[in-house]
Amino acid sequence: MRAWASLPEAQRAAVPPLVWSGVVYSERADQRLVVVNGQVAREGEPLAAGLQLLQIRPKSVLLRWQGQRIELPL
Repeated sequence: MRAWASLPEAQRAAVPPLVWSGVVYSERADQRLVVVNGQVAREGEPLAAGLQLLQIRPKSVLLRWQGQRIELPL
């Protein structure tokens, strides 16, 4: 897993734009959700082409992008 800040600038710029407007974290995974780009997303769902939301954490999300797991702070 890589931290968002450790990615090269060119790689960060290639990630589709994400506008986060809400997050609900729960100990129960089935109750977690985020609101990104005006849409509700749950763990395991795609956020954009090639970009998957793997896990919602209390202060970050774990994404899969180009075969890498990336932790993005919220």
